[in-house]
Amino acid sequence: MRWTFPWVSSFSNDFNYDYHVTLDPSRGSSEYNYERSDIVGEMPGLSVFFRHNDQILHSYSTYLRGLDMFLSMYHLLDVTPLGRQEEDGNSIIARHPGQMTMRWAWRETWRTIVVEGV
Repeated sequence: MRWTFPWVSSFSNDFNYDYHVTLDPSRGSSEYNYERSDIVGEMPGLSVFFRHNDQILHSYSTYLRGLDMFLSMYHLLDVTPLGRQEEDGNSIIARHPGQMTMRWAWRETWRTIVVEGV
């Protein structure tokens, strides 16, 4: 497949404001990932467009978790015991002050270990 297509940039125009990836309340842009946000600045996002004759159609936009499929490092982190170690608890461990609990399967039997002083 020798596909060719033009890459375009959002530099020096309002595209990032229009599609809610540059957030600046003074310019009326404070919504990100379909929610009101207090963030100011650039955020990740992906938009897809389709050209049909002379029309440009917006077919898809995604933010945050929707971008994971393009970042293979997250797939690797998701299968490790400590996971991504994000503040929202997206991992397979239960965290308590000073300890962590990990569960894993060994020969079809679940094992649990509590690590103190973490």
